[in-house]
Amino acid sequence: MRTILDGVEAAKNVVDGDFYPRVTISHLDIIDPSDYPRIVELGVIANYTPQWHGVTFDDQTEHALGEERYARTLILKPLFDAGAIVTFSSDDLSAENMSPFLGMQVGHNRQFPAEWISEQRLEQLRQEGYDPAATRGPESERLDLALMIRGYTINGAYQLRMEDEIGSIETGKLADLVVLDDNLFEMDRYEMLNVKPAAVIMEGGLVQGALP
Repeated sequence: MRTILDGVEAAKNVVDGDFYPRVTISHLDIIDPSDYPRIVELGVIANYTPQWHGVTFDDQTEHALGEERYARTLILKPLFDAGAIVTFSSDDLSAENMSPFLGMQVGHNRQFPAEWISEQRLEQLRQEGYDPAATRGPESERLDLALMIRGYTINGAYQLRMEDEIGSIETGKLADLVVLDDNLFEMDRYEMLNVKPAAVIMEGGLVQGALP
């Protein structure tokens, strides 16, 4: 990552006028603490797949990095505190794993849902010492739900240079939005992955579901 930050800084130093690209770095599993402020200063966007932010069992990454460095993986709060633009998406193209509601639940709880693991595999993991109720530390990294929604919406639109067209509900935008029967801020935080849109609207037209 530092190589990319150095490259962005070098490019900005030779560009006359505004720096047009909106550089995005994904898979920021581990960030050196000194690079958090640089991400903000250079205007680099940090992109994550939050479904990976739960507990893993016998993680090869932990074996490779060691306990101290592994404890610093997937630490986002310093980015939010510094004012960085953070976006959320999925690098798994299966329909169920692409769901932002799965991503929100895992990122918000720091826990991967046990119901998404087959019974056979879950039983095997339990016998090997896996606790499906465990959360990944530290607890301070259980991400704020409002920030997660922002990362999936307006921040993602900014990343695509489309913030004037999509990403929020405002006059003059394309009216690409979903209507939910559930209030994400009031529902059981362990049931968000089951949320389904009651209606999907694209460019102001209803394409799926029904409106009240």
